[in-house]
Amino acid sequence: MAATPALNFARDVVAAGGDRPALVELTRDGQRREWALDEVDHASGGLAGTLVAHGVGRGDVVLTLVGNRPEWVITMVACFRLGAVVLPAPSSCALVTCACAWRWPVPP
Repeated sequence: MAATPALNFARDVVAAGGDRPALVELTRDGQRREWALDEVDHASGGLAGTLVAHGVGRGDVVLTLVGNRPEWVITMVACFRLGAVVLPAPSSCALVTCACAWRWPVPP
């Protein structure tokens, strides 16, 4: 029996989605903004490149302090592209608090 290929959400859903809707955002000023799958694909590809440039790779944990907004979805998809693990933290959590709890260095 042949093995079933693993689903890669970034490749199989987001990148293949084209201009189909991905997200609907209500901006802080009350405007409605729709994000297409190809927009999420493009933005997450750029962020994935930045993460790689900073040494993030498969199996690395990426702590997110973004909150419930489109940028969080883009960050998740960027991590999925790399095989990195997304660790969401509440947006009320200060970076210093999270860094101390995890014993990570705080960026300057």
